[in-house]
Amino acid sequence: MENTLLIIGNGFDLACGLKSKYIDFYNECIKGKAKGFWQELLVFYEKQHSKENPNWCDVEKIIEGTLQDIFVSRFQNLYREAHNMFRHGFYLPKNYDKNPINNYIIRYCVDIIYEILKKGITDEKRHLMILNKYLLTELKDLESQFCEYLNKQLNSTNHAYYTNTIKLFNYIVYNHNMGRVSILNFNYTNPNLSYYTNVHGQLCKEKCKLCKQSNIIFGIDDNAVKNSKCDELRLFSKTYRTLQMADEKVKILPSKEQPLVIKFFGHSLSEADYSYFQSIFDYYNIYENSDVSLKFCYLDYDVKNPNKVKNDTLDAVYKLINSYGATLHNKDQGKNLMHKLFLENRIRIKEIDFKAIK
Repeated sequence: MENTLLIIGNGFDLACGLKSKYIDFYNECIKGKAKGFWQELLVFYEKQHSKENPNWCDVEKIIEGTLQDIFVSRFQNLYREAHNMFRHGFYLPKNYDKNPINNYIIRYCVDIIYEILKKGITDEKRHLMILNKYLLTELKDLESQFCEYLNKQLNSTNHAYYTNTIKLFNYIVYNHNMGRVSILNFNYTNPNLSYYTNVHGQLCKEKCKLCKQSNIIFGIDDNAVKNSKCDELRLFSKTYRTLQMADEKVKILPSKEQPLVIKFFGHSLSEADYSYFQSIFDYYNIYENSDVSLKFCYLDYDVKNPNKVKNDTLDAVYKLINSYGATLHNKDQGKNLMHKLFLENRIRIKEIDFKAIK
């Protein structure tokens, strides 16, 4: 018997008919009616990048880049400018920075720090903590709005989404020698399936106008926090925020004692989730454990650009495996990990037939 660990991302929900892309959320809920730091920042990103980059609306990539910019690169300068405002009574020029995105970030943060100074708080570390809290509160508002949006989209499918999840799941995982199947769901939805875990939180069941009980997470990878050497960024890391929700013991990963295939579908394999993949690969010791294989499945949805999805998947897999190999203590083993998996027939990339799912 062969157990299966199925790892799914947004491509799974999209294949099941759910409009769950960030760009769809942006167009319906933010464009023309943005409120708050992160929403208004997305508007600036659209104006500056949408023409040359159709994938500009990568919310988590924008979040990580912005936080690195504020807390790692700019904070000392932001603090100094706010102090000058407070002591000398002048305000930043409207176009302080020629780059509209940078200008918006700088002016927003300086105004926050200035208001903190007006309250008699002068300690720089406290300023850092309070600014962090402001940005995290704004981020939670964005998450709640996304929760409301997804619930609305689910209701509009009239249960077709849940029917499609079963069909797609069976097509991806079924085989005659199938053992236990566990699902790591990187989406926020609750598919009509058993033995799944929402890695980054899940939609609430409330139907309020702006849900305040959602625990979905937009965050950054823990490695980005470690590499930045800025401890305050931990509050935005997916690992830290997930830990805050871990109030019960849940068996997520299948046993190491039986043969296992780790299947991926609909996940971009982005660096934002590398910490999870590294932990999984370490847990099963994929270099030495010949009973563990990897299977990356994709759906060729881009009819205008044949093979683009396949090539993007190949690139993402290649980058993931080599990045993981670089973490191994034995660097020689790390360098030949991809070759080893290939020669032992333990890594495959497979296209899913959309017609077969229908």
